[in-house]
Amino acid sequence: MLVTLPINIFGGYCIIKKTPRNRRSARWYLLHLHAWTIISDVLIGGLVCPYMFFPVLVGISVGVFSWFSVPVWIQVFCAQVGLGGLATAIVMLFENRHNTLVRGKFKIEADWIRYTFYGVNGIYALLFLLPVYFRIPDPVWAKPILLKILPCPHPSYFQDNVFVFSMEISTVTGSAGVFLLFFLAEVFILCIHSSYFLLSLKTHMSAATRKLQQKFFVDMIFQVSVPVGVIVLPMLYCFYSIVWQQYNQMLNNIAIMCISLHGMGSTITLIWLNPTYREFTLSFITCFKYDPMIRRSSVMTVSPATITQQHSPKF
Repeated sequence: MLVTLPINIFGGYCIIKKTPRNRRSARWYLLHLHAWTIISDVLIGGLVCPYMFFPVLVGISVGVFSWFSVPVWIQVFCAQVGLGGLATAIVMLFENRHNTLVRGKFKIEADWIRYTFYGVNGIYALLFLLPVYFRIPDPVWAKPILLKILPCPHPSYFQDNVFVFSMEISTVTGSAGVFLLFFLAEVFILCIHSSYFLLSLKTHMSAATRKLQQKFFVDMIFQVSVPVGVIVLPMLYCFYSIVWQQYNQMLNNIAIMCISLHGMGSTITLIWLNPTYREFTLSFITCFKYDPMIRRSSVMTVSPATITQQHSPKF
């Protein structure tokens, strides 16, 4: 977290101060997404920092919250809030682009409908696991029972600070799977419909504006794909581990580590894809005003008698 947090904060500064004029309509949606990226990174990678024993829903919290004896269910809920807020922010970003690009009956015109749409997504992200929190078992009797699924766990499984989130593994996995598919489906539909209008010849935009919007939309897809991929792929492994009851502590640790580092990947992608952010970052790193022309090779002038090199005089 000490490495990723400064990088993520720098990315937020770039969004606020260096966003080009032609992309400012989406600036606050980008900043909202970036803020949730930072929040989820801090929660999972620093405050909660879970050490999980998939295929059972058992783990140890080794983050800052554990130093202050914060109840485990609150820590789990905080991690859920971080990932749920991130998912909602991604949907809001694509809905904003959809609202800007699309014309016709499929566009959400009324602001109250848009805000209701945002609210429904946010509430679902907060509450989709709510029933599970009322049935968290006592780890003293739950851990021995779960040894039937996990017969040879890591020795840390038997520590006193181990928590058991739920004995209803299929219920939690199914709820999380439906949640993931719901948000991916929303993003996919918004993305496909927006792409159709961007590629359509019958559009309300000029050719130059459409080209700029296409470039921005493609950059946005790549920017979102990195954190989504870094989160979804480890989650797919977790689902596989739970469904097929496969235990591999090293892969469990890698999966949690990847999820906690998704924010840094998102920030690096954001900076790299946007020329304005990229040039500002290079100037910040090298302590001078970055000029893309400096990368061009020196111009060589050749004459029968002499050879001179412009911009590179020799003394």
